[in-house]
Amino acid sequence: MATIHFQQLYPRASPLAIDLLERLLNFDPAARITVEEALAHEYLSAYHEEDDEPVHEKMFDFSFEVTDRIDEMKRLIAQEVMTFKASKEQALGAQNGGLRRAASLSAADRNATTAAAKNTPQANQQIQEEPAIAEEAPGAHLPSTMEVDEDLERELSGQAMQA
Repeated sequence: MATIHFQQLYPRASPLAIDLLERLLNFDPAARITVEEALAHEYLSAYHEEDDEPVHEKMFDFSFEVTDRIDEMKRLIAQEVMTFKASKEQALGAQNGGLRRAASLSAADRNATTAAAKNTPQANQQIQEEPAIAEEAPGAHLPSTMEVDEDLERELSGQAMQA
């Protein structure tokens, strides 16, 4: 795949802005600049005040970026999403007197996400076999007995005005 340089995407951006983008968005995590290096970058010099910037004492866990296998990366991301959702649901439950937000995924997507977190051969097969709702044919989720008002369809498509 050909690389598209930021200068092509943002032709009016300053060279300093392009340099900062390239350093921040490096695909290799080990080659990316740190937060401290980014704040000290010349592009941000007008906003950089070393004495007034908090420092996070605890390092973030980026161990999921170590894997090279796509299936393992998918499993780790799905697991992270489920952990995050569980913590948010727990926090919301405490705030709302036990009320819970309804799941926003389709049943097939929830099953696939749960299966991905398990990382079993059956789970991986289930993920590959179950199509996501976004991949279904347009209108597949609508009842087949739905009546269509032809006049309304023409009006919405702008054809009624042309006649």
